[in-house]
Amino acid sequence: MIHHTVLPLPFNISPHFLVEFMHDLAVTRYVAVAGCVLLFYDWLITLDDEITYIWPSRWSSTKAIFLLNRYVNLGLQLAVEVHLIGLTPVKSHSTCVSYIVGYGITVFISLASIHVLVLLRTWIVWQRRRAVTVLLGVIYTLYALVCVGLIIHAAITASATFIFDINGSCTTFTAPILVGQICRQYAAESSS
Repeated sequence: MIHHTVLPLPFNISPHFLVEFMHDLAVTRYVAVAGCVLLFYDWLITLDDEITYIWPSRWSSTKAIFLLNRYVNLGLQLAVEVHLIGLTPVKSHSTCVSYIVGYGITVFISLASIHVLVLLRTWIVWQRRRAVTVLLGVIYTLYALVCVGLIIHAAITASATFIFDINGSCTTFTAPILVGQICRQYAAESSS
């Protein structure tokens, strides 16, 4: 049996807002689970090519990055989904802060592995030119520093940010509201 901690709301919210928020949260969770299912489907339908071409090849940095991208991302995404749908108990506010920071690190690792593969491909297409190497290195370093800065900012501010537990997962008002707004905007545009 999973026990959920309900962290109290620090302010009054209208019932209409709460209903809309819960709807947006459900949509966020459905979209996240659908994305994870697509990731696993992609892994499944390309596994035979991976076994044929990647597994027997000699070890290289490109192969290591590819496999990191392929398998670590699957594991990290699964861990995030397990929490997002409420299968892990939330014991305290500090648990939620750790989750928020861990999620930021997970996203960074996932995107970094993909970006490094694209950078390697670009570098090869440009025939390993020194100027391209320097430019790509500088741009990627700046990107990585911004990401690390955002993760550090989240770690510092998350403990003061209001995070609460709904159905066993740490939730802030930000993400579900944004997803809900995007979905409502898309629905309004597609119906007109």
